[in-house]
Amino acid sequence: MKMLRGALGGCVGGLVGALIWAMVAYFIGYEIGWIALGVGFLVGFGTALAAGHEGGPALGLSAAGTALLAVLGGKLMTAHLITTDMFRGDALAISMIADILIEEHQESGRPLPPSSHPDVYPDRIWQDAERRWNAMSEQEQAYYRPAHQLLNEQLPMVWLADDLVLNRIDAGARIDWPTHHQVETAWRGSHYPGEIWQEAIEAWYGKSAQEQGDLRENIHAHLTAFNANDASDFANEVSREMFYESFSIFDIFFLVLAVSVAYSVAARSHESA
Repeated sequence: MKMLRGALGGCVGGLVGALIWAMVAYFIGYEIGWIALGVGFLVGFGTALAAGHEGGPALGLSAAGTALLAVLGGKLMTAHLITTDMFRGDALAISMIADILIEEHQESGRPLPPSSHPDVYPDRIWQDAERRWNAMSEQEQAYYRPAHQLLNEQLPMVWLADDLVLNRIDAGARIDWPTHHQVETAWRGSHYPGEIWQEAIEAWYGKSAQEQGDLRENIHAHLTAFNANDASDFANEVSREMFYESFSIFDIFFLVLAVSVAYSVAARSHESA
């Protein structure tokens, strides 16, 4: 019973610690690794308190494992909160504009403005993206909101370029990509081989205004259905990627810190009781 009570107490402390970790990271925009110390203490204290301060190596190991899961849980909750924000309201549309602005900087060889954190957009880029979005009429925003990818004016030509690429692949031809992109990820002209992009441009401008409008409407309908049906799965995928990318070499230190503090507080609680 002592172990069970201790494990439950440690879980309560771990939940509180994970919530603190996630809330701090969410509201200030980046993680503070030293919070791991507090997470470890909360887990160890919760374990010791629930077990009646009896302590021992077994309780210490239980607290250590719970502290490890609590820190990981805090990082996972952080990714989920940030992703939820990304897929709510106008954030997706503004993010699309920000992505375009970043690509324009890179394509012109201009350096990107500084960012307050490596995992978020540069402040000036995001502010410019917000200004561009807010400058649109309500009708324009209503059109783009369910199919934000169409904010990329090159998208119709991207679709044509994708068709060209897939036709060449089906014919057994080799595609020499100029960047790290492939057909699944390319979304700008600079991502494609020059001759394919030039052919896509010619195909686009070879269409009549009516044909261009029909293609844009077909793309809009497809994206609207895709974003509505697959948004949840896509959001979960982005959340997982953000979680994995949040790890660095320093996290090893902070995980060890949380585990060691939790073990020490829980295992030695009988000595101070």
